[in-house]
Amino acid sequence: MAPNDSTQNDGDRHTVPMDLERTAEIRSSTPQSPSFFEYVSHHDDTFEMAGAASAFAAGNLPLIFGDYTLVELVGEGGAGIVFKAKPDVKHVQANGFDVVAVKLIRPEIMASPKAAQRFEKESRLHAEIDSPFVTRHLEFGCEQGVHFIVSEFVDGMGLDEVIGKLQACPVKQSLRVVTDILNALSALHLKGVIHRDVKPANVIASFRGGQRAADELDFEDYEIAKLTDFGLARHIEQSESLAMTRQRTTLGTPLYMAPEQYFESRTVDARADIYSVGVTLYQMLAGQPPFLSDEAIELAEMHRIERPRPLTLVREGIGEAVNSIVMKALEKEPSLRYQNAAEMLADVEQVLNDQPTSLRLYPETPDANHPSVRNYDFEWNLDASTKQLWPLVSDTDRFNKAIGLPAPEFTYDHSGAGRKIFAEVKFNGMKVRWREHPFQWIVEREMSVLREFKSGPFAWVTSTVELFPLAGDRTRLVHSFQVKPRGLFGKIMTPIQFNVMTKRSLNRVYARLEKIANDTSCGYACDVSFAKPTKLTNAQKNKLNERTEKLAAFISNRHLVKEFSRLLESVADPMAARIRPIPLSQQLSCSTEESLQLCFRGVEAGLLGMSWDVICPVCRISAGNVSSISRIQDHSHCEVCDLDFEVDFAKSVEVIFSTHPEIRRVELKTYCIGGPFHAKHVL
Repeated sequence: MAPNDSTQNDGDRHTVPMDLERTAEIRSSTPQSPSFFEYVSHHDDTFEMAGAASAFAAGNLPLIFGDYTLVELVGEGGAGIVFKAKPDVKHVQANGFDVVAVKLIRPEIMASPKAAQRFEKESRLHAEIDSPFVTRHLEFGCEQGVHFIVSEFVDGMGLDEVIGKLQACPVKQSLRVVTDILNALSALHLKGVIHRDVKPANVIASFRGGQRAADELDFEDYEIAKLTDFGLARHIEQSESLAMTRQRTTLGTPLYMAPEQYFESRTVDARADIYSVGVTLYQMLAGQPPFLSDEAIELAEMHRIERPRPLTLVREGIGEAVNSIVMKALEKEPSLRYQNAAEMLADVEQVLNDQPTSLRLYPETPDANHPSVRNYDFEWNLDASTKQLWPLVSDTDRFNKAIGLPAPEFTYDHSGAGRKIFAEVKFNGMKVRWREHPFQWIVEREMSVLREFKSGPFAWVTSTVELFPLAGDRTRLVHSFQVKPRGLFGKIMTPIQFNVMTKRSLNRVYARLEKIANDTSCGYACDVSFAKPTKLTNAQKNKLNERTEKLAAFISNRHLVKEFSRLLESVADPMAARIRPIPLSQQLSCSTEESLQLCFRGVEAGLLGMSWDVICPVCRISAGNVSSISRIQDHSHCEVCDLDFEVDFAKSVEVIFSTHPEIRRVELKTYCIGGPFHAKHVL
């Protein structure tokens, strides 16, 4: 029997497995024991909350309490004490239960009118719910000033005990337990009631054969779970109970509470229960809740800020569909969670039936469940925030170059429905061709892409990067790959490529990005090379110095000239190839007018070249580059969008500067297309 609760069933609710003579015999044999009221009257001066359980357990049972004989203490909480009890004959005949759970308001708080009012409200809300997945409410009453609630007694174990014994529970059985919890919550939510304290200790799991010792637990014998303890329940739309709850009072169990429940418990709705179910399911599958801390404030911040580690990384054998259900339930923003229990229940049942869920998983792979598919997950904890890391990680063009991938040739197919992008490259002596699917991304959170290969050792590969914010402006970064090898060579090549070569490259690049993210001296961190810094030859350095002196003759601010010269040497190739005056002014902390003067005078001094980009009005990417403005036509064509458009000089033409080839020869190759950073004008 779990603490804080009032429940457990005898197994058959349609027959009455009762022994009336035995019940009467028990009651007739107990008058010599002190009654509950006699006990309290003699001990009320020394009755301590912590000692309540031991006082009743130490040879003081059975006790007569009205029409019930309290025979065993089975649980206690902040406001109530729960006993297994035997009802008298008339109750057995009326309700069909010869064993019940009796929850008494704690003696030390029974004198409080508000406590009694809350206890009565708990009973009233409990009585509203009629569901086989909720412990059945039987009676509410008050005997000689002591309020009590009677409900069915469920013969089973608290889910917290089950988890404590098994650590990580079997996946399918965990989902079955959660379907029962969600069925219970569906009944509550349909009545406009929220529980506000969903947790393993408030769920009783029944097994075939009745209650058993923990070392005999076999989840294969699992039958049903029932939700208990309505001490914190309330109507979603209510007014009466508002008077009983102080504003900004935290109500619930911190390990399982939704972020909004910490800070304004009055405004929570059914989605807070969904979050608690997500925490409970996470704990069942992982063996511990997603967030742990001994400090309440720190725990609140973790629930508010941090994203839990994906279950796919915590434990082998957790599928992406199950992980996605849990992660959706654990969304920080209530609008992103399941909106009610019935919605989440539908997805859990789909997984149990091996059917697709309502969640659209990105990227959508052709045959992710094929037995040959391999998964590779790599993880780093970085000393930088998600906001600092996102512009670096999302710049997939420079990222691919930094990890050593060659620059492919991109072609476009507009013949069918929608545009298709294809890429071709020679890699490790092999000619490889693939279809590049569109990137999917959420800014500062995650991005993913699918590549289907027409040739080479892989049939398809997905690459997914997720950023999980941690306390202290730190980030857990997870980079995952799904790979389907092609043929025997692909099976041999896959672990070598991803577990050795790719992993080594990622270790190097992410360590570099962590440093760049924290380097405030370089202006826009995303304009620093991801790989080794550029090194000029002696001849190039001499020309750079000579022409910098020429520029200094035009510009009075020598410090600004010096910083500009340093930037031309240090920035990454994409920046060196397309220097834009406005971003340049931000990097150099100068005015736009000063930035324009640097660029135009830089052309005169031989430091820069100048050209013109024609920008596509749809994708905002350069559709062409010309060396003279006179060569721009009235109309242009974007190959990416397959779009002919009229050139608007006010919106579609942009002056571009680049380092002079005698100073620095820039490699203008494209390593990746379609990533979040590629549409730079949009961002």
